[in-house]
Amino acid sequence: MENPRDINSILTKGKIIEQVNLNNNYHKIKIKAPQIPQEAKPGQFVMLSKWKIKELFLKRPFSFCNIEPNLGTFDILYKNVGKGTQILAESKIGDSVELIGPLGDGFKIPENAHNIAIVARGIGIAP
Repeated sequence: MENPRDINSILTKGKIIEQVNLNNNYHKIKIKAPQIPQEAKPGQFVMLSKWKIKELFLKRPFSFCNIEPNLGTFDILYKNVGKGTQILAESKIGDSVELIGPLGDGFKIPENAHNIAIVARGIGIAP
């Protein structure tokens, strides 16, 4: 079995191709960055930044909500809780983002799996 730590993370730029406001606090964003979804697995995440202000120099971690390698896209589900996610919530289609990923220990879902239970915590853990 392939060790997820053997996969090299990619530093790249992506483009926002969809932005959905699910309610006042929760948003879903679709990003096109073909290299990342080619390598991404369930359980992994991406570091993302869109901001160019001095107070927000760190990228933020976001887990994948949906990965579509054939389209070169992935979705992120997030809660608007601070300056970084507020900037992300105000993003427009066509805006660029900086990305590092995929990161973390991913896993493969067996094709014969019928019932899967995944335990996680935090705002960024998408179903």
